Amino acid sequence: MLSIDTGLKCISAGNHGESYQDLLYIKRKFINKDNLHNAISAVVNAMLKSRVQDNWGVGTTTCASVGMQQL
Repeated sequence: MLSIDTGLKCISAGNHGESYQDLLYIKRKFINKDNLHNAISAVVNAMLKSRVQDNWGVGTTTCASVGMQQL
């Protein structure tokens, strides 16, 4: 199982009507490596599609970076 820190206990404390058990079920059923990869791909592709040349120019090179700090 893919281990991701979603903070379900903190999220379940919110005022939205979903319990910790509900969120845990969704995490176990739907959040896995393949689904996460597909979701990231969909978001990135949508962002690249929505680029406006007036704002971003006509450049063809992009760069993405994710910073993670090991404690």
